[in-house]
Amino acid sequence: MGKLRIIKGNISYKELIPLYDVIINPTNPKMRLIDGISNIIFKRVTIKRLNAYINKKYHIINNPNNYMQEGNIRITPGFNIGPDIMFIRIPINDKENSLEQLISFYRNILNSININDYKDVLIPDLALEKYGYTYKSIKRYIHSLIKDFIKDKDINIDVVYNKTYFD
Repeated sequence: MGKLRIIKGNISYKELIPLYDVIINPTNPKMRLIDGISNIIFKRVTIKRLNAYINKKYHIINNPNNYMQEGNIRITPGFNIGPDIMFIRIPINDKENSLEQLISFYRNILNSININDYKDVLIPDLALEKYGYTYKSIKRYIHSLIKDFIKDKDINIDVVYNKTYFD
């Protein structure tokens, strides 16, 4: 049986990142450096190295047809940081059925975790409020979904939230 652990605070490379098989990284359509966990990942791997890999694998440069769309998931190696990086494009909460879409998206993330045989997973604060969601409206659904997913699997998932989640 897996474990779900809720962690309060920020992610520190030295303390957390080396402990995982995969890190979930919210991203923009071009899979480029943004803030939060993305900033830590790109700087540790080096921006140039990760961008070169992404451009070669996904042919993103000057090709909008290959940009990540809402709900997409792409996995890259972590190179020198250790864990793989699961780039995700969070659906924006501006449509009907947005909670259902977000839950479906989390199911896809969990299925990718299972398919790729990851055992120790880090889901950082995905800054869902930037996408129009509130922690109060989604946390019970997301945590229930994760708990149900891991109950019969040997997968441990740590979810890190910033302090506003706990307010």
